[in-house]
Amino acid sequence: MIDYEATTPISYAKAIAYLPDPSTIRARVVQQFGAHRAPSLDQCRNLRAAYLESRKSSQGRCQERFGRNFKCSHPQTEENTIISINGIDTCKTCAALKRDVKQAERNRAEYIMRALREKQAKLDKARKQYEQAVAENAEPSRPLFPREVVAHVARLFMMEPSDLLGGVKRHSRYIDARATAAKILHNRGLSYPHIGRIMNRDHSTIINLLTKLDVYKARNPMVEHVLGIIT
Repeated sequence: MIDYEATTPISYAKAIAYLPDPSTIRARVVQQFGAHRAPSLDQCRNLRAAYLESRKSSQGRCQERFGRNFKCSHPQTEENTIISINGIDTCKTCAALKRDVKQAERNRAEYIMRALREKQAKLDKARKQYEQAVAENAEPSRPLFPREVVAHVARLFMMEPSDLLGGVKRHSRYIDARATAAKILHNRGLSYPHIGRIMNRDHSTIINLLTKLDVYKARNPMVEHVLGIIT
């Protein structure tokens, strides 16, 4: 809506110069401001001509804008033009191609990452299967300390470690177990007195056990079996 109080007859005539007839333009101005203030018919013709000239100039700029090709050789038409964030005309076709390329790159990156995760999962599964197989087929752990050796021998002979480390039980299977433990400790470099202190016996007793070891092997196959397990 035109604010008639804030405009002049000439500016009003310019605002309605889109009307095709100059006499109609002057009649509208006369109706609003009176005949004595309205521009003449020639002035209205000039205002109409100036409006048409401005229209031609605007259309020419529009045709100049859309009448050429982008640097990418795509046609710069109104349908193929988008305005970027910085206000520059951009090729719509190239923008769509760039989006497709970026989407393809993202898809490829996701595919590669998914393939790597699947490969790593297979490697982890194979490693766990291998570790499980090794654990199932592993030989009994080798005792490190002398008293661990005695305890392990006692378990293999189905008795308590205290039966070998002390006590006066003289049944043949206890003697066989003591001789076996003494032989293992002696093979590991322990002296007779040292073995005697571990088993709470005199070193002469240890010497006697080792001397008769072949007798114990002959009467009890467990002696040879345990010696083969623990070295």
